[in-house]
Amino acid sequence: MRIGRREVTITNPDKVYFPEPGLTKGDLIAYYLDVAGPVLNHVQRRPMQMKRYPEGVDGFFFYQKRVPEPHPNWLETVHIEFPSGRSADFPVCNEPAALAWIANLGCIEMHTWHSRVDDVDRPDYLLIDLDPSEGNPWAYVREIAMVVKEVMDELGLASFPKTSGATGLHILAPIKPELGFPEVRRFAKALAQEVERRIDDQDVATTTWKVADRPPTREPRRPWPGRRCRARTPPASR
Repeated sequence: MRIGRREVTITNPDKVYFPEPGLTKGDLIAYYLDVAGPVLNHVQRRPMQMKRYPEGVDGFFFYQKRVPEPHPNWLETVHIEFPSGRSADFPVCNEPAALAWIANLGCIEMHTWHSRVDDVDRPDYLLIDLDPSEGNPWAYVREIAMVVKEVMDELGLASFPKTSGATGLHILAPIKPELGFPEVRRFAKALAQEVERRIDDQDVATTTWKVADRPPTREPRRPWPGRRCRARTPPASR
């Protein structure tokens, strides 16, 4: 397939990736090319961790850090060294052809780092993850999100919600890439704990990471005017 100045090899374009609507891998690639402009605004210049679904959305998946060999010589990569002493070359999607190439690997979702290749150790946004437990309705997640916004507004942080999976919500706040991941993580956790404090109900919102350490789930309660939230969520910050 010719995409701009690039030749991208597409394999098994007729393989069904979404059985219910009957959409194929070729349809997935065409979709990413159609929305390449806005997608690239989010993923370009960021290391990409691949989540591959070789048999489609209902099949097994696996994560892959290292860019596979062989790969196109025009594909940009970034070399990252880990504290363990190991290293990996991550793909970087800076153009539509790169999106098509990575979608051809079975990457239905695009998972990038919170930092850019110029400084991989310093994120340029923080993320609050609202991840509802089974049985808690979307309305509860939405109400907790408004408390997160309230706290971020008081801190002078712009915030942008983004749906996550089937029932979750990510709230992103752009930051200057000045602090390392540990410092940003501590700040995000403190922010989440303030949200937890304002809600003041561990069965509604908790930053407790392990499910076994959380309070027993009660029957979901119906929200009413003046009640801020009624959803139990796993950690608001990861």
